[in-house]
Amino acid sequence: MTRRERPLKTLGPLFADKYAFTMGQALFTLGTHNTRTAFNMFIRKNPFEGGYLLTGGLSDFLEWLSDWRVLDEDIDYLRSCKDGQGKPLYTEAFLTFLKEARLELDIKAMPEGTIAFPHEPIVRVEGPVWQCLAIESALLTFLNQGSLVATKASRVVFAADGDPVFEGGMRRAHSLGSLLASKMAYMAGCIGTSNMKAAQLYGIPDVGTFAHAFVMLHHSELEAFENYAKAMPHGATFLVDTYNTIEGVKKVIDVAQRLLVPNGHKLLGIRLDSGDLAHLSKKARKLLDAAGFTDTLIVASNDLTEYLILDLKKVQGARINSWLVGTNLVVSSDQPALGGVYKLAAVWEDSDVIRDVMKLSEDRIKISNPGVLNVARYYRPDGMFWKDMIVPEGTDLSAGTTSIDLVDDRKRTTFNTEVTYQLLLVPIMENGTQVYTVPVLKDSRTYALNQLAALDESHRRFANPHLYHVGLEADLHARKEALIDALKHAA
Repeated sequence: MTRRERPLKTLGPLFADKYAFTMGQALFTLGTHNTRTAFNMFIRKNPFEGGYLLTGGLSDFLEWLSDWRVLDEDIDYLRSCKDGQGKPLYTEAFLTFLKEARLELDIKAMPEGTIAFPHEPIVRVEGPVWQCLAIESALLTFLNQGSLVATKASRVVFAADGDPVFEGGMRRAHSLGSLLASKMAYMAGCIGTSNMKAAQLYGIPDVGTFAHAFVMLHHSELEAFENYAKAMPHGATFLVDTYNTIEGVKKVIDVAQRLLVPNGHKLLGIRLDSGDLAHLSKKARKLLDAAGFTDTLIVASNDLTEYLILDLKKVQGARINSWLVGTNLVVSSDQPALGGVYKLAAVWEDSDVIRDVMKLSEDRIKISNPGVLNVARYYRPDGMFWKDMIVPEGTDLSAGTTSIDLVDDRKRTTFNTEVTYQLLLVPIMENGTQVYTVPVLKDSRTYALNQLAALDESHRRFANPHLYHVGLEADLHARKEALIDALKHAA
């Protein structure tokens, strides 16, 4: 194995919550472990009080799944697990079964970078129930973090309104999760990362200058700037706030005039990492422009969020034209977890009879949708997203159909035969074999940016975003309501 190969596949089947295996043992004992089932992964509400989710993490999940086999070392660990009386928790028959097992799953999913909305199945997993349960935790791990960071990054890029945004959050990220965060940030519109391993693995442009330590190593700030200009003239972006920001800018201008320009080099940029960013950027811009460095970038960092960027640009009139966003992007500090869930939706009674199942709740938002489902996205004539409809897999939509709003069933839309639509879940795995070619990251980035461009800005605004219409196909709505009534009476 070369270092360029990702280690995710080596995590193996035990990258799971314990209940996957205790339920597996129980179902094996009952003889129902191979019952065919369908599970849906979905969100109940958009993150950040926003209007959409940008999906991510599928590629890492598939890498983990690509060599899913229970090995001897896994069996040895499971054999060591004991129950409350100190007896083996798993039977030898079950362990033998696991050792010989191969994936038999069918998976459909929205491609990475697809815009999704609450209650829509993002991933649908079908197959033996024990296998559907065995992959649940890994699926949620990768897609919850990947989708959360991708959505956050898309918001930051939206706030920057065309300015370049760089991701620089490795030092604050959650361990190796920084690799997924860097990848998802790039997919969602950031143009580079400070994370060298992510740059190496995924072909993301790497960015970076120097830290305060470089300045502090020298006897003076001027000496530090001079030495950096001599040693790294082609990468001349200077951190100017170690001691006094405006004095730092003046020193950079002096160094650039003496050591860069005469030797054919450019002053690429300065970076502001503390203080009143709007005030300092305005003063810095005046100094740079007066010295003829009108193309020099002013890069800002320092705990930026999409809200702060928007305020700096639109309210404070900052002269910043490039943004380095770290902590609040890679850990989504205002919402550290997405809350995507994975719920059973259908059980095959035999090869021809499928029983709808659902989770009930006093809270209407937590009632899941039953059945083997897909999502139809309808488009306006100009190609923008119009409305989505959750449909039973195999529904003939060519003759038109009616959608009933998830939130208010009085709102109904009839789609005629001339409306353009697309089914969002595509085949990923068939009988345990991956049939989907994972796009290279640059292609996923292009796809994600096109998805974002097709979403009306009313759904992307931060304050009170317009609610995107998601409905249930009329027959599915009727089945759901009938099942709710039946389950309530049964309870």
